[in-house]
Amino acid sequence: MATDLLSLIDQLELEHRQMRDALAHLGEMPAGADLAAVAAALRDLAPVLVAGLDEHSAAEDDVLFPALGAAVGSAAEVFRAEHVDIRAWRDQLFGSSSVDDRLRAGTELRELLEDHMDREEAMLFPSAREWLGGE
Repeated sequence: MATDLLSLIDQLELEHRQMRDALAHLGEMPAGADLAAVAAALRDLAPVLVAGLDEHSAAEDDVLFPALGAAVGSAAEVFRAEHVDIRAWRDQLFGSSSVDDRLRAGTELRELLEDHMDREEAMLFPSAREWLGGE
């Protein structure tokens, strides 16, 4: 069980790098672009920021957090709540018919998701590894 969870954490960190790459491209979207240009730019990011993000969040919410239980305590609820907010901004980014709303959602998503991943990488993953005996 511990080996599987340690492998999952490794996979989650790899996915963070993929998300950071996608967020960097998201930050390059030009202000003043029309809806078609924004939609075209987002098509390349969709595999990571739509299905990938949903799978990533589910792995944390449904597998990692329950397995760690008391070791993560209330932090799991904070991260779960942020997952809801992250998906809401992501959904607005990909679903809005307004360029301004999409660009605002992109900015909010980048800031929230980067902060979220920073805290997971600085606190959650190292603590989980230590608790699991992997470090």
